[in-house]
Amino acid sequence: MRGKFLILLLLLNLILSGLDNHTEYMHGLCMATKTISIELDAYEKLSRAKTGPRDSFSKVIRRTHFEVPTPTGSELLEHLDKLFAHLPDDGISLEDALAALPEDPPVATSPWDEVEQETGRTR
Repeated sequence: MRGKFLILLLLLNLILSGLDNHTEYMHGLCMATKTISIELDAYEKLSRAKTGPRDSFSKVIRRTHFEVPTPTGSELLEHLDKLFAHLPDDGISLEDALAALPEDPPVATSPWDEVEQETGRTR
């Protein structure tokens, strides 16, 4: 009986040692996916960037570093000038417009503040 048990353990060990314990599944239980269409040249680039048969296009894209230009303040001002170019110039400066804004209303007190004052207990 002990011999059969040892043989069973050896077979089980051989089977388990052939399995990849670090398998990454393509889809998790909560993983959302999005289907996109790309041109053939982009598909070929993605395919060449894969490191192996288990590498996914998502992993390739995550490894990729995209250059995203950081806008400067002058670019923002140019954009705002273009955005508001169609508006008539009323001759009011930004400082004057800000000064004409009403003051912030006083902060409303909470009814709980009154209860705390009466009881001496805090939240």
